[in-house]
Amino acid sequence: MRLHTSIVSSTSRAAIVCVAALVLGACSSSEDKELARAVIGPEGGTLAGGGWTLEVPAGALTTETEIVMRATRGDLSARDFAQDGDAVAFEPAGLGLRLPAALRADKAPEMPALLFEQDGLVVAALGRTAYVNELSRAAKATAGTVTTSVVMPELVATPEEARSAAPITDRASFELAVSSLDVPTLVLVLTAYDYEGAYEKPLNGDGKGDCAFQIESLLGGSLALGCSGEPTSASISTSSDTVTFDAVPFQAGKLETPVVVGVVAGSEELAFQQGFFRFDTGPCFGETCSGHGSCVVMGDAGVCECEPGYESQGLSCACIPQCDGRECGSDSCGGSCPPGCGMGEMCEGGQCVPDGSTSTSSGGSTTTSGGSTSTSGGSSTSSTGSSTSSGGTTAGTGAGTTGGTGTGG
Repeated sequence: MRLHTSIVSSTSRAAIVCVAALVLGACSSSEDKELARAVIGPEGGTLAGGGWTLEVPAGALTTETEIVMRATRGDLSARDFAQDGDAVAFEPAGLGLRLPAALRADKAPEMPALLFEQDGLVVAALGRTAYVNELSRAAKATAGTVTTSVVMPELVATPEEARSAAPITDRASFELAVSSLDVPTLVLVLTAYDYEGAYEKPLNGDGKGDCAFQIESLLGGSLALGCSGEPTSASISTSSDTVTFDAVPFQAGKLETPVVVGVVAGSEELAFQQGFFRFDTGPCFGETCSGHGSCVVMGDAGVCECEPGYESQGLSCACIPQCDGRECGSDSCGGSCPPGCGMGEMCEGGQCVPDGSTSTSSGGSTTTSGGSTSTSGGSSTSSTGSSTSSGGTTAGTGAGTTGGTGTGG
């Protein structure tokens, strides 16, 4: 009994010592063992240790950042992808990278895969290399069954290959083979990467999800959620083993230079890194020609072919005023033809005509000599073949008379 008590006491003391040492930072466990540490800036850099290598490309970070890699006992196993050995955790946890970093395992099982956390998902990459855009946890694994794969478009394995590939233009048409029993909800992440540093705007949006693209013309399922509701591009409720759709720019908009697009697709339980492709928009993408024409590509530029009555002004159609032979009225473009009509006139058929209004004068007089008429105060006087009228009486000299009393000479 005393021996047992002694052993217990020794164990207790050792535990107390270890706890105290942990508090003081002198005792460590494999869960928080540091494997590597490095300061990496906008020019890029490498972090290596514990059989892992993280290669951060130039442009992935905007400021100098200290990155730490630690061993962790967290288990990332999902479905039949079984983790092999301890995982690693990268700090600062959750730090996003503008360009994907290559994460490589020096040694891996016979059927290797890497599991890593990204966009709220556990993602599997077949082989010993994964491309990550977020600092989080990762682990080596033995590969299992891939339940989602991209049939089209043709993807390449690395961002570097995609940068030299011919771009897909305006819309990317996808066909995915899905095990609908295993993947009742298909999660899709399309992430645009600006390797040329050409854009000030955030291509993937500045919200929660990856909103560079939106889904159109979906067959084989129904859109359950778009990019605004979760950290992915879309969630699709599958109804078939084949899902097709078009991915068209959303927050990315019209592009000035091509971008590289990373594709992750799978289930909420386990998604798969599918690969990369290059994407661009043509000179006519999104151009409506003011709603009065259609955009056609001529060389490297877009030009509007406009409806009758409109003329092309770059990528817009401007209304041509219709004023030939007209001096007034509508110009058919929301304005009026010059010079327009004056007082006492109205516009008929594009011409100014009298509007039929009359005017009355009082106290004025008109005098005519040699066959003219003079009027004053309502009377008219005529000489030399003229007539005079006053108060309803007309007198004539050397001429005929009318009205009232008449005298002829």
